[in-house]
Amino acid sequence: MIEIKVGRGWSAIILDAVVMASALGAWTLTRATRVHGALHLSHTGLVYLTDKELDNLEGWRQVARLRSYYTCEVCGRPGRLRIGKTRARVFCGGHAHLVGELWPEHDGKIFELDNACQRFSPPAGYGDEIQEREDILRRWSEGQAEMRDVCDFLRIDRAEVYYSSLELGFRIHLVEHPHDEEHDEELAQLLGSIPENTRH
Repeated sequence: MIEIKVGRGWSAIILDAVVMASALGAWTLTRATRVHGALHLSHTGLVYLTDKELDNLEGWRQVARLRSYYTCEVCGRPGRLRIGKTRARVFCGGHAHLVGELWPEHDGKIFELDNACQRFSPPAGYGDEIQEREDILRRWSEGQAEMRDVCDFLRIDRAEVYYSSLELGFRIHLVEHPHDEEHDEELAQLLGSIPENTRH
């Protein structure tokens, strides 16, 4: 089973890497994570590969990494590395706000953190994914991020957005679906499943 810890906007890149490398037949993709704001693919089965096959596999991994630096992690449209004060992520213009406050000294000047780490010294805790999740959910609860973008970036469903927001003490943002009966029913089911003593 593949553990995917990145936004759905990179799904096509991951699939392409799997298809290209599957010709080798002796490796398995195990994880898709984010390193320095870009896609990082982990795999097993390398002991059965020749040196040439290993070089090819590493080449495909690098192609996937480079493609991710120019592909929005939320929607898959063209994007660029956005360097915020708390994290660096690849977003298109429409999703750039999800990175939070930009770091003007670096944003727009560094396009690949792997090659720029000498010039970029982030503070401790930079890119903390737990803090990022909380910030994205807070932005949604305040109407600054759309439900589908939150779901695609965090790879969670709508019910988890509601539940996690309530758990964090955020209000539930309902402006997106003011007269949506299916949405109202989904919310009612969710609220009914939360124990009385944990409701805010």
